[in-house]
Amino acid sequence: MLRYAGQHDDRDAVTVATNNDQREPENSRIRMYSLVGQHSLVLGSRGLNQITSQVNHLSRVSDVTSNITGQHYTRDFPSVNIFPPRLSFPTVNTGAGGSGGSLTDVYVLQLRDDVSLLMGSHALRFGGNYNALRHIGNYNNNEHFVTLTFFDDPSVIVGNSNGRYPQGFQTPGIVRQWQQANGGAMNGVGSAAESRKNVGQAMAWFQDDWRVNPKLTLNLGVRYDADINLLDQQHWTNNATMQLLRDIGDPNGALPKTPRKDISPRLGFAYDLSGDGRRVIRGGYGLYFDQYNTSAASGDLESQNRRPLNILATLVNTAVGVGQLATYRLGIDPLPPQPTEGNRLGPNSTGQWYGNHYADPYSHVAHVGYAHTLAVNTVLTADFTYSVGRDGLRNLNINPIINGQRRLVPALLAHGYPANQFSNVNILAAINKSRYDATTVMLQRRFPRATLQAHYTFAHAMAYGGSTGARGGASAPMIYDQPFGPGEWGPTSNDERHRLVATGVFDLAYGIQLSPVFQTASARPYNLTAGSDLNADGNNNDRYIDPATGQQLSINAGRGDATYVFDMRATKFVSLGSTDRKVGLFAEFFNLFNTVNFGGSYAGNARSATFRQPTGFIPGIGYPRQAQLGVRFLF
Repeated sequence: MLRYAGQHDDRDAVTVATNNDQREPENSRIRMYSLVGQHSLVLGSRGLNQITSQVNHLSRVSDVTSNITGQHYTRDFPSVNIFPPRLSFPTVNTGAGGSGGSLTDVYVLQLRDDVSLLMGSHALRFGGNYNALRHIGNYNNNEHFVTLTFFDDPSVIVGNSNGRYPQGFQTPGIVRQWQQANGGAMNGVGSAAESRKNVGQAMAWFQDDWRVNPKLTLNLGVRYDADINLLDQQHWTNNATMQLLRDIGDPNGALPKTPRKDISPRLGFAYDLSGDGRRVIRGGYGLYFDQYNTSAASGDLESQNRRPLNILATLVNTAVGVGQLATYRLGIDPLPPQPTEGNRLGPNSTGQWYGNHYADPYSHVAHVGYAHTLAVNTVLTADFTYSVGRDGLRNLNINPIINGQRRLVPALLAHGYPANQFSNVNILAAINKSRYDATTVMLQRRFPRATLQAHYTFAHAMAYGGSTGARGGASAPMIYDQPFGPGEWGPTSNDERHRLVATGVFDLAYGIQLSPVFQTASARPYNLTAGSDLNADGNNNDRYIDPATGQQLSINAGRGDATYVFDMRATKFVSLGSTDRKVGLFAEFFNLFNTVNFGGSYAGNARSATFRQPTGFIPGIGYPRQAQLGVRFLF
């Protein structure tokens, strides 16, 4: 499906896919219910105890649709016509290959208790929460259908414009990568992440709002979080990658320890400089923990009874005609066989496991701010926030190609394993670092018939690998053993150096009210890659070399499109015989000037025909001009 987007700044119009996140077409069917019960107990005149219980059940089917046959990979599986395979080029993707959809079944029981007490100048709050996850299962068909990835675009291959393809698509060795997984889990084919037992999340907290004197208030708090078998630790010993790494004596073949020290202290203060609330300074510090994505754990890292859920096999060429697919001829030679499930990983499998130092990602966050009432109904505030992230997750491939051979081959052969046992071996390591700082200034002014507010933010969001990697893990470094090496530190994908937002509410004559919202932000970054495996390590993640300087750029060195969005609501109020009863007829306009907002959705592959050109829009902002009408009753 294609969408045309007009532009107001005289740039050339473009045609791009409507999928903002560049995924294949997907239909999601969700069934969910939630039951909540609460009991409040008054503790004299100074206390309250609230007990809350909740039951949540979520069943979701991600039903991927073939853009060739129109069949549904989940609904019609396994009768889906899977040929031709997915063909992936730097600019376009075609074919019905890739993911085959997934099923999710989550069933959670929650019990929470909150106690609030007033004791002199202290307002105390403490309590606990426990989530019992009765079901937390995933069924998936990850890469069930074969995907073939190419070095160049079809036009380059057909026309042999770079001299690498004298026989066009029949030139031997033009496929950069073949990738396919085992049968998957749908409709009884393959294995699944079984509903785990004894899985829980326990939390406890204490907070004290202490009014030290009429000018100073302190907020003191601490929180403790503990996850129980959330990543299926009870079956970690069965992980096939870990077992094989342990057998060959690799230091990564060990069991990491489950985090048990997630203690989060917090401190805040507010000081009234003038004693009348006109000049207030405030600040604070907190330690905050995050979690790893349990979906990824159930789909990729769990392995029960030595049966990996996803046996993902990969064959690669480091250049046209060089590598494991050096003689393969598209459409002439048969495709490599699809992996099958068994008690061990098959040949050319992608291994996946946790790093020895596994920890929950955390951030140190400090903040200081100042609020000043300049005049009646006029307030100016300034705030500065500084955050440092540690133990962020990052993928490390410990089995790259070095001098034409996979790094682990000597150890595999020495212990009786075949040389082609592994392709990449991805270790999810809790090592990443990030930083965020932001200075925000806000001005608010109220008039008898209008309210104006504007705030400006100057910020930096930086991380190794160009991602905080808190949940899914940042991408692997360009050089496998240099995650903190040159060029690895860069802006994250949502980094915006400048952002300005202005809003207003204007009450005009004849019961008309206008509510405009304007927001603008500087361009978001995107990664520039060479599109070639320059260091011949089997991974096509080498960054772009600037022809003007001859220097290899850092991660996320490209900058896309600045953001401009103007929304407006116009309301006409009609009295229904009383000032308390009236009807509002309104019209809402989104992106009124029809501005195209690409953000960082640009092609960064230097071998793509659309290199440095927009390919999509900012999700949630990149919509075309829209209008809607409505009615509101006030009584």
